[in-house]
Amino acid sequence: MTATDAYSAPPGWQFLKLTSDGLWGIIRRDTGEINEELKREWAERTAYLRIERLRIERTRHATSLTEGDRNTQIRDILGQLRLSSRHREDLQHRGLNDELIEKGKFKSVEQWQKLDLEVSYRLAGVALGGRSLITPQTGYLCPVWNPEAQIVGWQLRVDDNSLEDVPKYLWATSRTRKRPQGATVHFQNGELPLTFCTPANDVHPLAQYIGIAEGILKPWIISQLRSQIVIGAAGGQFASSPETFKRYLEAASTQLGSCKNVLLWADAGAIANKNVMRQYRRTYELATRWGYTLRVAWWGQLDKSCADPDEYRGEYEILTWAQFESLSRNPSRFWDDVKYQLRKVKKLFRRGSGFNRRVQRLRERSTPTATIIFTPDQLPTPAEYIKLGCPRIIYMGDERVTIWKEAVAKGWCHIFDKSVPGVGKSHTAGSMRAHEFDVRQLFYNAADHRNPTTLTVEKHFVDLPPRHNGLVIDKNRTTPMGRAFTVHPTGNEPEGTNKVVGNCHRTPTFRALSNKNINNIEGTENPICAGCHLRFACQTSTGPGFGYRNKRMEVLKHSEIRAHPQSLPLVDDYEYGDVGMYWDEASGLFTTKKKIEVTISDFNQTVGELAIRNPELFVKLHPIFEKLRWLWEKLKVVEDKGQGEFVNIAFSHGVPESDRYGYNDTAIRQLLLEVPEDIADTIEELDRCLKPDLSFLADSTDGIDTTSMSKKERDKLRTANQLLRQESYREAKRTLDSISLNWLVPMLEVWAFFQPGALHFDKGILSIYVGDNRHQEVARAAKFNIYLDGTMDVHYLALKLGVVVENILQIEQVVPSYENLTVIQVTGMGVLGRDRRESMIARVMACREGIINKYEGLSVAIIERKAFALDEDGYHFRDSRGVNRFKDVNVLVSMGIPYPNIGELAAEYQILMGVSPDLEGDQKEERIRLMAARFGKQGSNDYALVQQESDLDYQEFIDSFVRAEILQEAGRLRSHLRPEEELIYYFVGDFDLEFFQVELPGCKFETKQAIEIDFRAADYGEQTKIAIVKACADLIAHQVKPTQEKIEDELKEKYPDHAVTQERISQIANKSLGGWKGLPQTIAAIIKSLGEKGELPLIEEHEPFYAKVYLPLLSQESPIKAVVGLVEFALLMGTRFGTILQHVLIDVRSQLLRYAFCVMKIIGVGMEWLIEELSSLLDTC
Repeated sequence: MTATDAYSAPPGWQFLKLTSDGLWGIIRRDTGEINEELKREWAERTAYLRIERLRIERTRHATSLTEGDRNTQIRDILGQLRLSSRHREDLQHRGLNDELIEKGKFKSVEQWQKLDLEVSYRLAGVALGGRSLITPQTGYLCPVWNPEAQIVGWQLRVDDNSLEDVPKYLWATSRTRKRPQGATVHFQNGELPLTFCTPANDVHPLAQYIGIAEGILKPWIISQLRSQIVIGAAGGQFASSPETFKRYLEAASTQLGSCKNVLLWADAGAIANKNVMRQYRRTYELATRWGYTLRVAWWGQLDKSCADPDEYRGEYEILTWAQFESLSRNPSRFWDDVKYQLRKVKKLFRRGSGFNRRVQRLRERSTPTATIIFTPDQLPTPAEYIKLGCPRIIYMGDERVTIWKEAVAKGWCHIFDKSVPGVGKSHTAGSMRAHEFDVRQLFYNAADHRNPTTLTVEKHFVDLPPRHNGLVIDKNRTTPMGRAFTVHPTGNEPEGTNKVVGNCHRTPTFRALSNKNINNIEGTENPICAGCHLRFACQTSTGPGFGYRNKRMEVLKHSEIRAHPQSLPLVDDYEYGDVGMYWDEASGLFTTKKKIEVTISDFNQTVGELAIRNPELFVKLHPIFEKLRWLWEKLKVVEDKGQGEFVNIAFSHGVPESDRYGYNDTAIRQLLLEVPEDIADTIEELDRCLKPDLSFLADSTDGIDTTSMSKKERDKLRTANQLLRQESYREAKRTLDSISLNWLVPMLEVWAFFQPGALHFDKGILSIYVGDNRHQEVARAAKFNIYLDGTMDVHYLALKLGVVVENILQIEQVVPSYENLTVIQVTGMGVLGRDRRESMIARVMACREGIINKYEGLSVAIIERKAFALDEDGYHFRDSRGVNRFKDVNVLVSMGIPYPNIGELAAEYQILMGVSPDLEGDQKEERIRLMAARFGKQGSNDYALVQQESDLDYQEFIDSFVRAEILQEAGRLRSHLRPEEELIYYFVGDFDLEFFQVELPGCKFETKQAIEIDFRAADYGEQTKIAIVKACADLIAHQVKPTQEKIEDELKEKYPDHAVTQERISQIANKSLGGWKGLPQTIAAIIKSLGEKGELPLIEEHEPFYAKVYLPLLSQESPIKAVVGLVEFALLMGTRFGTILQHVLIDVRSQLLRYAFCVMKIIGVGMEWLIEELSSLLDTC
């Protein structure tokens, strides 16, 4: 310690004496009471002493030699020294030739090196007489340079590396025990020097980056070998010399033409050393504060077994600071990585054959490096945000408008508001006006644009109607302003349902062409409108079957518009440069793909058409057609010695058997084998050959010209013209039906990696997924976009947009408290997916009834899969986002894990990431390189960089969707807006809900087994066990000895669905309770627990509830009910029952014991056998 007297000892410590040299104090911990006043005084004195010492040091350093004088003296010294052959070989081994060694001014020294000529003793490292150097070890001197090519100091590279207490590099210093005021190498400002290295061979330095590296010798070597200006700091402590560092950076920037890019040459193993990483981070923060962008050179130098930057000569990557820091293996991150790798290993051992069977723990994503509390006018610009390391930005609820407006004003294009569901994001968006953002128009994009659930959105934003040929009115649902919902007809509407007249009678034609994947049919000059007899009326007025264009044109004149993004004008047809966009629930609304579904009929039609139009091309593609046909005809009978044998044709070509989801992209590519080299020419020729002729759509309909006729004559011919038009439209429809589905060209383009996409075959449908950039193009064209989604991952949004994460400003409101929310997970029900047996449906109904009956008098709502939902239920995916229909209920129940369509997600993952989900290792890396090469730059979309920064595991990709949906469903309760109410959210399904307590802080979390809700909700085996216990209890209640024969009869009478034989009863008892004798022993365990002594055994996290709440409540029931409940509870707990009992109050156990003997008394004649069965247990108490 630096305490040298009793007064300078810190509070809580006692000064004993000085060390023998008088430089240090010896102290020990003071066990007496710490005086707070003394503690404060000590802190003040310590701060004063520190300031005073710094002042004295600065005064002393101010009298040291200037940098110019140092250069003169040091060059005089170096002129008197030479470089030994041993040291020259060492430098050559480091990659320097003789010329570079000479220009580096390296010189050898002996211990206490003598000089021929005297130099100034005021120079650090020179003895008091000026005729020798203070070099305690042999080695060679490494000069320290400044930007003016002056030598301002040196470090001694020590020869003997075996000395543990001697560093490899020693700073020049004249301070010794006998000369405590001797000169040190510090500059006059008190900072240690940095070295400024430039290429020595008249090589013009690379202008892209200013290099920085750890040490004094390393930076000089890197500078020569990489032809780059490199600044060095001993120990990487640039931040310890901030004035010097800033001066050197400015000098380098000037020499390189105002370069502001800094490249850190990180040492091998730096990411594994938290102290080094701490120094690097301080350097990064300084550089970014001064307006520089810091990147890191990376060649995989994970540990010390890798080459250091002065040793490595090969190619390297350039990482952002965020990427580099994410590699750091500090203790917490290392443990996160271990847990993640363990979770990946668990994939190999998951139960069940399907993906949905897996229950995976939450993968914790790395959190932002810093958090900024929003202050008005202090929001970072896009450039500042990147320099700050993309921090997390938190704002208060009343600052949402302010932060949105400031973000737009500062040039942000992509603003992601990740505030939790239900805090009013949509309400605020609906209250905003275009002029507040200084834009011409403000669009609110939402899936429910026609039937908004937010009052402000409905009131202030005009709906942009889609094209339709009639809607129906759903009076069971209304908007906030009381208007009945209008929805597309399903064909099952009851008679008398009110309808909305269509705005385009040719809507079926548009849909038919869209379904055939015919593109460019929605533009202003499309052929369908061109051939419509109402096209002029549609542009100027409205009426039955027309007016779509007129209404659309009128709505687009408004400044605030709500729409579905699919109805937005195309980028080529509309000016988006002064338009702002809201994207409500962006994760589901913002799409990046479209699907083409091919049936065997579509396949045959296209192949047959090609055979007629271009026989040569048909022959060329025939092998591909045959392999694709095998997908529909997977099995054929092959006669083998007179016996039929089923052979999978696809399997015989190296494709594995299909799983429950069919054949995935990888399997189909294995079937099709290698892509032909001339595939590009083939696709181009196919496109010309199969391109449909749509000119018939633009032909005017047949009719009689009545322009020169009188009104009476025109009236007579009106019917005739209507008939002619109808015939023309029927003829057009027949021609339209004959057009083939446009699938072959997209399929070949996806197969050849000419466009991002995926292939999948299942249940007779070949699905071709291709990228769809329509929404992406609109978002990029708009002046700004505000994405509203409380559960989406920013990395997923970045992939959708095709930008790096740093280009998205992520903000969120301060998370409210959820202390009034209880989350109860009901386990033992599995996934509850689309495929449910009758027995599972019955169990679900029992679970529903159990929950509803428990909360009699309270409002209970349920969200289910659409296929199993009852009339009043909500649906997964429909009622989980952007709806307020459950904001007043007390209990909300989610039935089943809301897994989206796995095939659809796999396709999206492949389109966004460029690789199939089932590819691993080298195959995955090879595919990534291929996709990056094909789609490296697409406009402003740097495909390669986006994929590189978004290494998202497929399982995590899936689970992130599930977690988002569950959080959204829980958020429908709006619990934070109802703090005085106790609200309950049930989740029925086996999925890890650990994330709840992170995302909804303060909420209470419980886990229940399905059998605790209702015994009928348990699986059949558990139900049978409970039925046996109940039958036994019924017999006891009626004073009948519960023998196996009696229980069998009781089951047949009262529980016929669970009637089993005596043998089965005995088997169940043996398996569940350690034998039939275990039933009475369960009751007797209470007696044993009363006799237990010593320390209480440990109980699991959820078990205190049973000991402190459940069993005490059970003891207040009637004797029979208490004992029946006790036996049921023991059956559930198994071997844990006795342990839990020891944590129950003695009074409660005594009461339960009294009840047990009351039951024995009721049995009467059966009492002897019961006591006999208990005797062996009682003897052990």
